[in-house]
Amino acid sequence: MAIDYAAAAAKYRDDIIADLSTLVAIDSERDVEHATADAPLGPGPAEALATMFKIAERDGFSTTNVENVAGRIEVGSGEDILGVLAHLDVVPAGEGWTRTPFQATIEGNRIYGRGTADDKGPGIAAYYALKVIRDLQLPLNKRVHLIYGTDEESEWYGMTRYMETQENPTLGFSPDAEFPIINGEKGIADFEIQLAHVAARAATTTLHAFNAGIRANMVPVTATATLTGAIPTDLEAVAGAFDEANGTKTAVTPVNNGVTITLTGRGAHSSIPAGGINAGTYLAALIDQLGLQLDPAGQQYLAVITNFLHAETNGARLNVALTDQKMGPLTASPDIFAFEQDGPQTILVNVRYPQGTDAEASG
Repeated sequence: MAIDYAAAAAKYRDDIIADLSTLVAIDSERDVEHATADAPLGPGPAEALATMFKIAERDGFSTTNVENVAGRIEVGSGEDILGVLAHLDVVPAGEGWTRTPFQATIEGNRIYGRGTADDKGPGIAAYYALKVIRDLQLPLNKRVHLIYGTDEESEWYGMTRYMETQENPTLGFSPDAEFPIINGEKGIADFEIQLAHVAARAATTTLHAFNAGIRANMVPVTATATLTGAIPTDLEAVAGAFDEANGTKTAVTPVNNGVTITLTGRGAHSSIPAGGINAGTYLAALIDQLGLQLDPAGQQYLAVITNFLHAETNGARLNVALTDQKMGPLTASPDIFAFEQDGPQTILVNVRYPQGTDAEASG
């Protein structure tokens, strides 16, 4: 008997949207600063997991909660286990949103909100696929475990505890990528560039601070730099022209004996950095255009950014470029910038490398 799965799923359209909206409203970013014994990853991830299980229990499914960091919804019977692995945690919302991040906003055929694409939306879609199968009373010759983690975006603590304490799937897939299937994933490695402190000398302008980025897997949306000493009188005009040419937005704020420059770019996931405008590298490029006589440390820091990292995502100037016929090019995304005259002077680069190399070779 032929089954029209699209028609069967369409009957749940309003329920799908309502349940997804409920999950999107939960800020489920990892928050160990507010962790408790009942919420080891913070209140948000635990709440998202509990909410997903309430949805499942409402619909009559059996659930298993593992220490409020992971768990499963299950159906079917058989010797083998088909694992469907999704996650309910999200990366920080960051800045630059044109809609409320923790509220599902429906416009046309799109739903906007943090997690709608990664991975609350796919996680709810997988749940309703399971519900359709169950409600149609289709026979299953395997146990199906819809497994939810709550730390995929950080350290995988939830799934690690799940795999350590529960029966593991025999086979499986993850609804956390492009449809219909991905059969491989690039390796991930973070490399931190640490600049050696250089001796100070008299300079017309001093870079006191430079900061951008909040997570290693997010292209930074905003970056700030504080300069003191001689500041060009045409700084705002230069910044305006730079913004016009690059799609950025720059604000200049006077401070004691100098200015703070804040540049806003466009965020993106570090796996596709070319889709963003990296605020850190673009701010360095803007300052470079000013032609300042900078202090040695500031000059060195900005030179590394502009010479090796700006306007490039394949790692060519870092001498790590590699392209695989199936998996495509390696990507190198500088995502966290930290500079102080007497403090850290670092740049964290997130590298996604295809088959044919490894983390040691890429570094």
